[in-house]
Amino acid sequence: MHFDIVTEFNAKLADEESNFIDWTNEADRLLVMQMAIKLSDINGPCKCQQLHMQWTYRIAEEFYEQGDEERSLGLPISRFMDRTIPQLAKLQESFIGHLVAPLCRGYAEAALLPGVWVRLTDDQSPEELSEDDLDLPRRMENVRGARRGSVENARRNRRTVHCQQTRNLQDNYDYWMTVQRREEEERERVAQLGVTEPCT
Repeated sequence: MHFDIVTEFNAKLADEESNFIDWTNEADRLLVMQMAIKLSDINGPCKCQQLHMQWTYRIAEEFYEQGDEERSLGLPISRFMDRTIPQLAKLQESFIGHLVAPLCRGYAEAALLPGVWVRLTDDQSPEELSEDDLDLPRRMENVRGARRGSVENARRNRRTVHCQQTRNLQDNYDYWMTVQRREEEERERVAQLGVTEPCT
């Protein structure tokens, strides 16, 4: 159901013939609400890293408890749920890359995520923005509900929307990718030494 909703939302967003969301149409409003509920359910990686890590470890512990139960019943242990073979970084990379990011991307492209418009210099990309560039008191234009035309005008005027949630999402994804690379390097190092199990 998750992918069906995201696919329908993105198809509506890509349809050049429509105005995207017709707020007078109940089906459109329902679709936006379904996306909001989906996003609220899986938005852990959109939070600051401290909160994201707390929730990630709590969820991982639930997964491990399920794996423990499966082991005690003699069942095969589900992927990512075996505490003896932790793969938290790989789980988060997959979760963010396949579920959270596509959902956020669609919601952001529809200008439905909270944010502030920020003017870019000619040689600046949105990724290069600093907190000083935001000048929040002066730029508190809320973009929720903005239409595609507003977004297109913003592109022409070298403006972008700064959204803290999407920045957190990228930062958390980058963190897990770094952890995953370190874990792979450690596995390779251990394999070169001929050690079957890493020392703890």
